Amino acid sequence: MAGRPPRHKLPPAAQATLDVDVEMLIESLERNDSDVVDAYRCALGEAGLRALSKPLVANTSVHALKLGACMITRDSVDILVDAVVANGRIHTLVLAHNHLGAQGASHLQRLLSQATCTPRGCVNCARCVLTVV
Repeated sequence: MAGRPPRHKLPPAAQATLDVDVEMLIESLERNDSDVVDAYRCALGEAGLRALSKPLVANTSVHALKLGACMITRDSVDILVDAVVANGRIHTLVLAHNHLGAQGASHLQRLLSQATCTPRGCVNCARCVLTVV
């Protein structure tokens, strides 16, 4: 969080790769032409989630986010939940191999309680899928 050093210090070459990955994800979201964003093993962490949140909220085509093994933690998952709730169109969220813990699960509970599933709303939310492994 603010003022606290990142938990995972990356070597400069790895940080440069991460910056490119995040930029590519932002560009994909801004193009608004894909229904699935698959960022498996992209070490997003808190900084990456913050960078993605605004383009994600504005995106109208993405319905599935696959963010497995993206260094999302209990301290950063709330950023993602806020963006997904604000977007309102995402019905599949894959968070496998992240370290969310009980605190992270409480943020996900907020997401599930506000599920809308489709732009038109949802009477039967059987289509809503939340995968956390």
